[in-house]
Amino acid sequence: MNRKIRNLTLFGLGSLLVAFLLTFGIYLPYSRAYGLVHPARAPIDRSPADLGLPYEDILLTTSDGLALTGWYIAPRNGVVVICVHGMGGNRAQFLEEAVFLHRKKYGVLLLDLRNHGESDGDVTTLGLHETRDIAAAVTFIRQREGADAAVAAFGHSMGAAAVLLAAAQLPEVEAVIAASPFTSLEDNVSEGIRSLTGLNPRFFAPLVLFFAQREAGVDISTVRPVDVIGSISPRPVLLIHGAKDETLPARNSYQLYEAARDPKELVVYEGVGHGGFVFQEPKQYPKTVLNFLEKYLLP
Repeated sequence: MNRKIRNLTLFGLGSLLVAFLLTFGIYLPYSRAYGLVHPARAPIDRSPADLGLPYEDILLTTSDGLALTGWYIAPRNGVVVICVHGMGGNRAQFLEEAVFLHRKKYGVLLLDLRNHGESDGDVTTLGLHETRDIAAAVTFIRQREGADAAVAAFGHSMGAAAVLLAAAQLPEVEAVIAASPFTSLEDNVSEGIRSLTGLNPRFFAPLVLFFAQREAGVDISTVRPVDVIGSISPRPVLLIHGAKDETLPARNSYQLYEAARDPKELVVYEGVGHGGFVFQEPKQYPKTVLNFLEKYLLP
């Protein structure tokens, strides 16, 4: 009888151990990976008209055949700023920035990245193929405004990584503003594992990357802005971060700044988290962005 109880106890403990390993060893990293590659689409519940901005609806086509939705505000000073939202966001994320940019006569192209907003696509590649979306935006601006128009790219979080990667490939992008960027996807995944699950990223981050690459069908481990930011020079780069960012700690921007070449600028706002700069620094943030653009792109 004692042996039978002992065997049942061992079986029960073994079952619990297997269930624990399956849950934490497979399900958690897989669910994290799925969320990276297939983020939920946020509804677009505002438009430039709500903020009194003149605009037109536009439709762009990428080199791999995806239709991307966007809003376009024509420039009055010869400079157009492409605004690129973060993961799970959409083009409405940059409406407040569009207000202060338009006020100073800049043109603005607010874009829904692939697999976001109302754009085509069912896979997000964390900046890898999103560079094609930015290239489509550059092509639109060149066709609309001509070769003399200056183009800047302004991104947040994943969008910041995308504009850094795109600028390294597209000489037409004459200035880059990266808000809350990350150095590499590995760093991003590691921070996410630690903050969301409390688990050791040394073991779980590789699993997340493995599952994410299987879902995306591409090698997204090559998303490493830190490796290419230096090649953007002599075009200027502005890095903006919140000192209290727990999603992507400010050390990402410090490391990117070290890897960048002149001209480069870094602004870190104390008391600010992951984004929300326009609300938490309503005076300094617009001033930072506008001074940078004026310094490098206006005659």
